[in-house]
Amino acid sequence: MSFTPTAEQTAIGEAFRAGKDLVVQAGAGSGKTTTLKGLGEATKRRGRYVAYNTAIVAEAKQKMPGNVRCSTGHGLAFPSTGVLYKDRLNMRYQPAREVAQILGITQPARISDHLVLAPAQIARLAKDTVGRFTKTAVGDIAPWHVPTPTGVVDEADIRAVRDLVHPWALKVWADITNRAGGRLKVDHDHYLKLFQLSEPRINADFILFDEAQDADPCVMAIIQAQTHAQIVAVGDSAQAIYAWRGAVDALARFSETADAVLTLSQSFRFGPAIAAEANKWLDAINAPLRVKGFEQILTARRDRRARRDPVPHQRRGDRATHGRRQGRPPRRPPRQDGQGDPRARRRRRATPERSPARPPRTHGVPDLGRRPAVR
Repeated sequence: MSFTPTAEQTAIGEAFRAGKDLVVQAGAGSGKTTTLKGLGEATKRRGRYVAYNTAIVAEAKQKMPGNVRCSTGHGLAFPSTGVLYKDRLNMRYQPAREVAQILGITQPARISDHLVLAPAQIARLAKDTVGRFTKTAVGDIAPWHVPTPTGVVDEADIRAVRDLVHPWALKVWADITNRAGGRLKVDHDHYLKLFQLSEPRINADFILFDEAQDADPCVMAIIQAQTHAQIVAVGDSAQAIYAWRGAVDALARFSETADAVLTLSQSFRFGPAIAAEANKWLDAINAPLRVKGFEQILTARRDRRARRDPVPHQRRGDRATHGRRQGRPPRRPPRQDGQGDPRARRRRRATPERSPARPPRTHGVPDLGRRPAVR
């Protein structure tokens, strides 16, 4: 490594050079990217850095050595699979009414006495079913992929909706996979799912799987299938933010088969006080990692404060006893005659002899009903 590693980073480097599959729980600001960069620099083997977020991948491209290629999960799939659907990726948005016309859904469907689905609703549920399927690792669309419509709570109605929508979802998927005659718009998750179903082999000797806590089962299945490569899954289970789109904590899944589970707990982003507060919340959610603050941040802050103010901090009431800070005027002593009391000032304003009544203002409009004085 081209930097001075911590003890935790040294342990990760040794395990990586030993060829072990690793899971690294990395806290906020713990030098995760720097550690992965050091792993890439420690070998001449071909590596692949994979992360979900495009911005993270763009940052990694600027830092990783030349033997490590960086891409998102969709970037893995596009050169071989996504490019085949390039024209349909750029199609305009298709509303549910148009999707229903393409699929041939022309009549509403009565589910029960109190539930009727319009053709556009059926088409939307069919598309959402395919969307949920693309984020899983299974090979076929099942009835449980069908989402439950809003407000439907009866179990019999839910089963009836699944039985109705499932065949239409299969028709949507058949149209999407039809490269020659398909009419529906293709999304990026569609070709990523097709890539996963093709059982691809990533051309790399080791894979650095970053932000693994935000991976969905589809991407996780692609990485797990690379049995020929050494896998290093890195992330923080307490920072998972993509569960709303089907993501799972892949770190927990990789931990079941990894050769070692290591940590990066020394944060370089904040000091001990913030770390202590963060650990309270990590304890509350039973997170697998506790962070340690960087002592030099607190020391540097004290040094800056000392240069700005040579006199130690004192309470405002103690300045008269212990001396005032340099460059500040002394505090004005309170008045002895009560003039400094705001209540006394209000009483003086309310006194009639001190505040004589003023005549009413006419705002420039003459009082026509008032007769002028006779001289």
